[in-house]
Amino acid sequence: MAEAVREAVDENDGKRDLAVAVDGSWQKRGFSSKNGLVTVTSVDTGKVIDVEVFSKHCICPNKTKHLQNCKRNFEGYSGDGDSKAFTSIVENKVYGDHCSVEKLECIGHVMKRMGHVFDA
Repeated sequence: MAEAVREAVDENDGKRDLAVAVDGSWQKRGFSSKNGLVTVTSVDTGKVIDVEVFSKHCICPNKTKHLQNCKRNFEGYSGDGDSKAFTSIVENKVYGDHCSVEKLECIGHVMKRMGHVFDA
């Protein structure tokens, strides 16, 4: 993925302020999903530049004392986090004080929401 980041920076005239598309999914719908992932894709190159896997599943025999190789890295609600994710990124300044994050809506999602308004 490091190579994909370098390509995206090169494609953006050496600037590191990249336009990316972020999307996530849980293994199944509802609140009972134990695994999910998020991908970050460069808008310019179409290549994946980051992936994060989330798991609420603990394989440790003694649930109170976790093993070093436990894969659980997420606790909490596994519903639709889209509305909260952007706010969390901005409020927590995950990319530092020097970086501004702007949310652009995908035309497909906007059309899906607005399409129902025009159904007659």
